[in-house]
Amino acid sequence: MQLAYLTLLVLYIYAVAADPCPANMGLPGGVYICSDKNFTGQCTWMPPRPACRYFDGFHPTSIGPDPGGYCLLWRNHTCEGEAISFWFGKVQAEKLYCPGSGDVPRGVQVGSFRCFAGE
Repeated sequence: MQLAYLTLLVLYIYAVAADPCPANMGLPGGVYICSDKNFTGQCTWMPPRPACRYFDGFHPTSIGPDPGGYCLLWRNHTCEGEAISFWFGKVQAEKLYCPGSGDVPRGVQVGSFRCFAGE
């Protein structure tokens, strides 16, 4: 019995590690934000809320929307104008999906963001 339990535990850990965005993690529209690269440093999870949120004196380096949602980021504090674009390989996009970015470029200072559930 203990061996079966241990085997299931190892398989679960492997499955979670293999998929950075498991569907049962977080809430669509929620977001995990950290002060340092690769989701380290001072971190916080914010529940879904489509209203504009701004950073006052805090500039995140890691931003990870929960599965089933995405975030748009702006340099200003009003969520207006042109959203910040990210490069994913050879594709440029404004919508940031899970797993997000563990290394927002130093020259990009995120001032505000909005996250949504859905595509």
